[in-house]
Amino acid sequence: MPLFSIIIPTFNRAALLREALASVARQTFRDFEVIVVDDGSSDETEQVVASCGMPVNFLRQENRGPGAARNLAIQKAQGQYIAFLDSDDQWFPWTLDTYHRIIDDQRPVFMSGFALPLEDSTTASNIDASLLNIRSFPHLLEACTDRVPPVGGTPSICLNRVALQETGGFVSRKISGEDTDLWLRLGMQPGFVRILQPPVFLQRKHSGNVTNQLDLSLAGARYLMEQERNSAFPGGKAYSKKRRRIICGTVRSLSLDCLKAGRPGTAFSLYFSSFTWNLGLANLKYLAGFPLLALRSLATPRAA
Repeated sequence: MPLFSIIIPTFNRAALLREALASVARQTFRDFEVIVVDDGSSDETEQVVASCGMPVNFLRQENRGPGAARNLAIQKAQGQYIAFLDSDDQWFPWTLDTYHRIIDDQRPVFMSGFALPLEDSTTASNIDASLLNIRSFPHLLEACTDRVPPVGGTPSICLNRVALQETGGFVSRKISGEDTDLWLRLGMQPGFVRILQPPVFLQRKHSGNVTNQLDLSLAGARYLMEQERNSAFPGGKAYSKKRRRIICGTVRSLSLDCLKAGRPGTAFSLYFSSFTWNLGLANLKYLAGFPLLALRSLATPRAA
């Protein structure tokens, strides 16, 4: 049984997947298996996996989204811990070794670090990966102590496999935010570590299909609010503000994205649906500033 199962979902990103797999091959810690799930690609994904130079468990499914793809891999995983990597991002050579050092010391259920933008990858040569700076918490929701999200993106996540499987994995809907839903459902699992240094992945910024991404994000944000209102997350009233801090952070950002995309009605819908939660969190700058931004947006002619 390997210590780590590395799960990589992918959809029509053969060229980027090649780079992601190369970053896995460069890991200094070697006790791992790799599982790639092709989520209905029509490009050279299979050939890229076959030529990556290391053993890979290659799985296929019809296009059902990253949540369903990760769930398929979770069912097949053998590692004690599961680490996620997206096919358009990359790990540092020290990523698994960083997780390993924390596991040896604490055996947490949940670890999350932070990213360095891929454009800044040359600065990695100046990072001393041996200098480990972490904060440990009883569980994830206890880490929600400020406006910095406790989770730094799916490619920074490492989870105990048994705890993940018992939680039921990702929601299989085609939405963005299926990862946040899972983190909240894992919110009371014992042992959460936030890795402050070193960074654990390189994040690629690209626009893709903006309209489609926005619609998926809207569906995800509405699903998170629905889950919270239906008491689907652990922690009860004692941790409601901490959960809502995470959800409202997503909703606030998305409402501003909707303004930029020329969708003020949708933006106001998000604003009003989360108004009471933001008021309870004292997010007064947003509550007062959003209507002004919206009016300015409506008054500014959009380019044809």
